[in-house]
Amino acid sequence: MVMADKINCLIVEDDLIQREVILGYVKRIPDLHVVASCSSALEANTYLSSSSVSLLFSDIEMEDISGL
Repeated sequence: MVMADKINCLIVEDDLIQREVILGYVKRIPDLHVVASCSSALEANTYLSSSSVSLLFSDIEMEDISGL
């Protein structure tokens, strides 16, 4: 689902607490809409294979694959 006039974003962070912190900050910005929150780069890759986002918040150091 695409939200009109909002920027769709994805959060990729392996630490649950940090994901929740980022989500809390993003929710304070009315122009942003979180479409998904992933715990790994592999999960994010799966999501992105069928959907697109305009903004990505990503951890750089994750266990499976780098956030870069």
